[in-house]
Amino acid sequence: MGKFGFGMKKTSFAIGASLILAFSMVQTGHAANTDKMNAQQIEALLEDAGFAPEVVMDEANGAPVAVAKVGDIEFIVRALACEEGACERLLLFANFRLGRPI
Repeated sequence: MGKFGFGMKKTSFAIGASLILAFSMVQTGHAANTDKMNAQQIEALLEDAGFAPEVVMDEANGAPVAVAKVGDIEFIVRALACEEGACERLLLFANFRLGRPI
């Protein structure tokens, strides 16, 4: 058991932190500063962070959804508030197994 009472590996925290850092770079000027991102820009951002994303379009609304898997952890980035292919918000999910019931 880890410090927080569940069996997550320390590497999962590092992976999540690197993904959060990549997204924050857009806001801090370390990457191209933009108010909106399209599917290609989201894919490039994840690739620059060291992930190999698969980007698909949401069937319901046409917004980009990027999926990247590292080990047992699956990262999903959903684009929100999209207009004409450019999206204002990104929502990050990380799915993993705890190894025990919730």
